[in-house]
Amino acid sequence: MTYVLMIFNLLPAFPMDGGRVLRAWFATRMPYAAATQRAADIGKMFAILMVVAGIFTLNFLLLLIGFFIYVGASEEERATTIDICLRGVKVRNIMTADVHTIAPDQNLRSLLNLMFREKHRGYPVVDKGHLEGIITLTDIQKIPDAQRDSMDVSQVMSRNPTVIEPDAEASAAVKIMAERGIHRLPVIDDNNLIGIISREDLVRAMELCSERDLLPSARST
Repeated sequence: MTYVLMIFNLLPAFPMDGGRVLRAWFATRMPYAAATQRAADIGKMFAILMVVAGIFTLNFLLLLIGFFIYVGASEEERATTIDICLRGVKVRNIMTADVHTIAPDQNLRSLLNLMFREKHRGYPVVDKGHLEGIITLTDIQKIPDAQRDSMDVSQVMSRNPTVIEPDAEASAAVKIMAERGIHRLPVIDDNNLIGIISREDLVRAMELCSERDLLPSARST
């Protein structure tokens, strides 16, 4: 069984080690991003072949492994693209600095109305300049409508929110959000809230990166 796992791990497909070895070999002949894409394409080809074989042989395990390999190859390609695109970009460069904060004693009903007016899904909660927590539309939706008039933000907000420093890499913000399933991070400098970075900010940065790569000067380099 051990030898079978060792051989399986050497398949030239992400997320197995064989896929990383293949990428390293391609990277000696082409840029790292292109090497990742080439290795990911090969991994997806292996995955499709496994799925087809699983269908014809009615082998559920082969279908599952093929699906696992295809998803792993896609995720590796996506993560590498994001990392390269945002390399050198600091959180302070793309965060929203003009942050609308909420007081902990604000009524939930009035906050919900504010969210609809401003089309924001979450706000930092600040008291006397100190970040107390963060509240999102999802937090409010957990409260029955009849109780929203009698409850305030402090009773619902998420305390001790995950934060990030302004000089952290933007790619680190992507990783934190993905791992913790959150959509925004307060940006803290010397214990002061100086901004907020959201998935929308990161998407805009990625779009600008794509547009930059499409410029004639970028294509010729």
